[in-house]
Amino acid sequence: MTGRPGAVAPELETRFEPLVLADPAPRPMPPGAVFAALALGCAALLMLGVQPAVLGALLSAHRLTVGQLTQAATVEMLALGVVSGIMAGFLQHRRLRLWGAAGCLGLVAANLAGFAASGEAFVACRGVAGVAGGILVWIVSGVIARHPTAVRLAALFAGAQSISQAALAAALPFIATALGANAGVAALAVCIALCVPLLLIIPADLPDLAKPEPGRGALSVAGVFGLMAAFLMMAGIVGVWVFADELARMAGASPALASAAIAASLAMQVGGAVFMVAVGPKAPPGRTYIGVAAGYLLVLALMAWAHSGAAFMVAALMLGFLWNIALSISTPLLIQIDPTRRAAMLAAGAQLLGGSAGPMLTGLFATDTNVRPVLAPAAVIFVGVMACAAVAILPRRARTT
Repeated sequence: MTGRPGAVAPELETRFEPLVLADPAPRPMPPGAVFAALALGCAALLMLGVQPAVLGALLSAHRLTVGQLTQAATVEMLALGVVSGIMAGFLQHRRLRLWGAAGCLGLVAANLAGFAASGEAFVACRGVAGVAGGILVWIVSGVIARHPTAVRLAALFAGAQSISQAALAAALPFIATALGANAGVAALAVCIALCVPLLLIIPADLPDLAKPEPGRGALSVAGVFGLMAAFLMMAGIVGVWVFADELARMAGASPALASAAIAASLAMQVGGAVFMVAVGPKAPPGRTYIGVAAGYLLVLALMAWAHSGAAFMVAALMLGFLWNIALSISTPLLIQIDPTRRAAMLAAGAQLLGGSAGPMLTGLFATDTNVRPVLAPAAVIFVGVMACAAVAILPRRARTT
């Protein structure tokens, strides 16, 4: 490799990337505080993993129409992304316990209000839940972005989300025998309430990130393209995932096999997170991110030409495995291209916004009788991911050669 004497290879450099803070000697975060922040973040995002069950039960109970179901799902994720992104962009991480209390209280109240709500009122409740959850996501994003092993922590957070969401999804049928359509919102309210004591453990404040140099904006061009890549990655993933059941059936899978494929895909998300915990710090972020997008193009090809349930199962397993790799590697990618970690602070917001936009973008091409056309715009989105990631890492490579 050519370059300056003693230069670190680009693919290894993120392991030693300096954390640029305003305080040169910040206090280290105790493991218990980190765990508490991750747990609060998982609680804030629980609904995203059980939306089909929670909203489907309300649809069956005639408390939501199909249109209102879509609105409820989109509004919550959109609010999560907007609130966490705005807070990350404009607020320092101060008084986290007070902010966390507000987030937990808002989530519990929104879910309890959902007991008696129907139609647009329930959609509004999910909007409030998204705002409150966005506060908790802002807290955990700040902890991850400032951690010296951000890639492992991001992978742990992604895996913890998958496990907690799968556990709640497995428990809901038993809760439904007693509470019916309200089982989901009841379970969510209880889970959030159980996390309240963790507010005593999370850090009260986090060290400030260094301010941009005079004459420079808060985000570099590379950071903007990196965030665009994160936005598009989740738009493509969720834009396909929401149609997974129907795509499986169109591939020839039985209803039972289609459900099994979705469950197996969720299990593979945990596998992807474990994989990143083990090898993530050694993976070159830019090339890995581009490789994940290329892998999703292969997934789309398998889904497009799948004519058996077994073929679709392979595609579903790949989709799940790559999902948490994409989530985990986005943080080190953004740290690599923007050492101030300001772009990394906005990663969760960009991903949530992308997830909310994805179904709307791909769903424009679906019909009541054929959802396979959603695969074409998804492919374009993943090509956009590759392009944005390539542009983002180009300035970095120019400096290291």
